[in-house]
Amino acid sequence: MKVVTKGVYFLFDDKQLVYIGESDNIYRRIGQHIYDGTKKFDSFEIFPCNDRKKLEGFLIRALKPKYNVSLGMTYDFVEEDIFP
Repeated sequence: MKVVTKGVYFLFDDKQLVYIGESDNIYRRIGQHIYDGTKKFDSFEIFPCNDRKKLEGFLIRALKPKYNVSLGMTYDFVEEDIFP
């Protein structure tokens, strides 16, 4: 079994999306969110992808989660760049 460590992650509170992030060590990053206590969430999901920064920026701009204060990085891309 292969454990996913790189990609985009989604934090949820009561099934509502509250934050989108990216990391090359997702579990460590989610642990940091728990330790910091600045974001209230009760579950998370992970999406492995080829270019996590592009996907993160695209999804933040499209979905506007409440804890994402920036709109993410802007890129010119085609769908194949992000979705394998």
